[in-house]
Amino acid sequence: MKFAFPFVAATGIILTFSEGTKSDSHFLRRAQEVRDLTQTLDDYIFFTSGIRNDEKWCLTATETDREFGNLGFRECRMNDRPANQLWKLEANGLLRSGVDDQEKCAVAGFGNELFEGIRIRLGPCDLETPNNKFIWNAGNTRYLQTELEGYCVTNRGPNPHDSDIIHALECLDRGDYRWNTDTGTVDPPFVDLCAGVSCENPVIEGCDPFDGICKPKDAAVPCIAIIDESDNFSDANIEAKWATFRTTYPDRPFCLLQPLDSALSRLYLPPSFLSDSRTTFAQVSRDDLGPASEIQPSPSDWFGICGFGVYEGSDIDFIGKFLDTSGSMNETTVQASNSMFDQKVSAASLTIEEVFNEDEDWITPFLTTLVPGA
Repeated sequence: MKFAFPFVAATGIILTFSEGTKSDSHFLRRAQEVRDLTQTLDDYIFFTSGIRNDEKWCLTATETDREFGNLGFRECRMNDRPANQLWKLEANGLLRSGVDDQEKCAVAGFGNELFEGIRIRLGPCDLETPNNKFIWNAGNTRYLQTELEGYCVTNRGPNPHDSDIIHALECLDRGDYRWNTDTGTVDPPFVDLCAGVSCENPVIEGCDPFDGICKPKDAAVPCIAIIDESDNFSDANIEAKWATFRTTYPDRPFCLLQPLDSALSRLYLPPSFLSDSRTTFAQVSRDDLGPASEIQPSPSDWFGICGFGVYEGSDIDFIGKFLDTSGSMNETTVQASNSMFDQKVSAASLTIEEVFNEDEDWITPFLTTLVPGA
């Protein structure tokens, strides 16, 4: 499928990626590819600085030949995938490096103490210390923090340089305290599973580009929801709503986009949503903030992020759309991105079927027919 998004481990860690298009996404990667991560270097990822910059700066083991060598910043070498820029944040909190047969991990200091300002170093993964455990929640703050004390891993400055050394500091609401991830890989070529497929009744049926099977259009119509927070509902309530939706419409793709601001509003994603092979999640720009938007460039290309290009020329020619206007955001918040989306939908000869509510409920509005006359 043409889809990707974050991954949540048992610890609640969420991995997200940077923005891209149908053929070259560097906001997102396929969820299944992320879920299939193994202990091979090919499956390690880059941690990239949240600083808005024309260049990408990566968390790097800069002194691999030293015992407890420093970690620092270097410009990302995505194509080369050097071992000293590759990491795996494991469910037990170890941040494992790709160097030295993957037997070295990030650790605060020398593992025996933790205080504000301490350097983050590269040490043995088998240290018996809680000071080599880290937590990252990209769906909320995008802070990479020490498990103890909650200090933020940062380069200690708003401008990245090759000489920067990584420290643990009290968290601040700034880009240099936030991290993104990138697999550094290229998406596999798009394969049109519907090429040569003719449905018996194209008026009511369409070929599903996810599996190449003809089915009722309304059963497989894609959905897009744009919402910044869902604080009106408990986690359990949202999980139940998603379970109802997926039981009712098992074949509808779902793309969830969160316009992100400096407040880092809370948007709960059910684990079953994250593990679903037909879902996409991305954090996108708040256009009304202009250059201050946390996600750049602005506007964001929703059409490309969601992979809706696969529906161009398809018999499945409707898209269900929900845009939150409950108060914390409205149409003005994402006006430029929304206009770009509408234009691309029209250019692809697709039709938007809008659904509504004012309760920060991004799921229930889609429990309806989205193809008129279906």
